[in-house]
Parts: sequence; structure tokens; C-alpha cells
Amino acid sequence: MGRKRELALYLVCGLCSMAVSWACMAAAHFAFYGMNPHPGAAANAVLGLVNWVSGMSAAYILNRRFVFRSDGPAGPEFARHAASRVGTLLADQALRFLFGMAGLGVYATTLAALSVTTVLNYFLGKYLVFLKNDRKGEASHSGRMG
Repeated sequence: MGRKRELALYLVCGLCSMAVSWACMAAAHFAFYGMNPHPGAAANAVLGLVNWVSGMSAAYILNRRFVFRSDGPAGPEFARHAASRVGTLLADQALRFLFGMAGLGVYATTLAALSVTTVLNYFLGKYLVFLKNDRKGEASHSGRMG
């Protein structure tokens, strides 16, 4: 698959993952907190966790199927995917802290951190999560570039 097409699919799948994560968070918000606009700190943490886990899981499924077209063992792949996403979550938080210390506003900080973590997630997915599969003496990468 051509690099441009792969990148376009990665971005589309990212938007779909975001939609899934927001829908899951809204469903949990409705089910557990009655859509209270100010459910409290603990509820915000729970909803944030629902948002992150559902988005990370949707991203794995979509990236595996449509972007990197992997047929490797799902268990180890998912573990690598989750670990890489925890890593980029920590990077996101560190960047937000540093950019905040530098005086950047919340939206500039969010855009900068999102840009960095999106690029990191792509390369981690391509070169760490969805690894090469050796079949019949032929090495192929699940994210091959047409």
C-alpha cells in the first residue's frame, strides 16, 4: 500500500476511534451519572478511563484491519499496542506539563501534544506493534508500502 494511502487510512481510523471513544464515554456518562454536566472529580476520572480504553481498543481493531492489514497473533499485538499507547499517553502528559510551564495556552498545548503523539503512535504501530510475519520463507511487513 502506498505511504500516502496508509497515512490517510491512519487518520480516518483515528477519527473513527475518537468517535467510538466519545460515544462510549457518553454512554457511560448517561448510564452511571445521568448526563450530569458536573459529575465530580472521581466520575471525570472514570469517564476519562472509559474514553481512553475504548479509543485505544477501537484504534487497535481498525489499525490492524485497515491500516497495517496484519494477520499476526492478536494477543501479543494487542499487548504491544496497549503498552505503546500507555507510553504515548505518558508522553502526552509530559508534553502538556512542559508546554504549560512554557506558558502555552491549553489549546496550543493540546494541538502540539496531539501532533507529537499521533506521529509517535503511527510509527510505534508500524514498527513495533504490527511486526513482520515470516511465511514460507518470505518476509512481509503487515504495513507494507505497495
